[in-house]
Amino acid sequence: MPTLDALKWTHFSEQLMKNWKISSRLNLIVAISVVSLVLLGVLNWFTLSKLADLQDAGVIKTTAAARVSHDSGLGAQAYRVVADTFINQQFSDTDKKWKEISDGIDKALAFASSVADNDQSRADVQGARAAWESIRKIYSDEYVVLSKKDAPRSEIATPDDKIDKLIDKYDEGMSKLAAKLESDSKAADGDFDTQAKTSRTTMLVTIALAALVLVALTVAVSRSITGQLGMELGEAMALTRRIAQGDLTDAGTADAGQDNLA
Repeated sequence: MPTLDALKWTHFSEQLMKNWKISSRLNLIVAISVVSLVLLGVLNWFTLSKLADLQDAGVIKTTAAARVSHDSGLGAQAYRVVADTFINQQFSDTDKKWKEISDGIDKALAFASSVADNDQSRADVQGARAAWESIRKIYSDEYVVLSKKDAPRSEIATPDDKIDKLIDKYDEGMSKLAAKLESDSKAADGDFDTQAKTSRTTMLVTIALAALVLVALTVAVSRSITGQLGMELGEAMALTRRIAQGDLTDAGTADAGQDNLA
């Protein structure tokens, strides 16, 4: 059942178009149809762009979380080099391994700093960085020196314990950042799903409204034409053919609308 507002709008449209040529009324339908298609296209483009941005954010967070989680394990690798320094006494080899792991951790901390996006995350990264700087200093100034002197285990135990505890701090800071990024990734996925549902609803509502407007306008134009002609368009064409053939019986019927036919 048409609503009262829809009926009023249709009646208003009929009155408004009463003095328009038929071609102008038909052109109005075409124009509004084109505008509706353009608006739907813009809405679709905006929606897809927003969904793409949300999807990209989720992928970036997931990738970052995986990398930071992997990098949190570099502390354990560093400790194996520390242990090898004393156990194997191959200082040339351990120097090379230490440089490689140091470069890897420096890059890991630089990346972690780039993805830490709040105060707590930046504090976690800073804590991991401070722990690593202390590890590097204790290793070069104490541990390596004692190892090269072939100091007893009791002397090596002190810097070894310090390094072990600092590696735990490094791992803790990086693990906290990884957990934060993983949480952000899940939140981004949730935002994507919510936006996708909202977009589908919005699109359906917009299409329904556009269809309703076009139907109402088409009805208004149709009624304005038939009302002004006093008959259906097919009947008017039949009447025109009879007049052209010389049958003027109903000629007066066509006078009212002929000025608006174009």
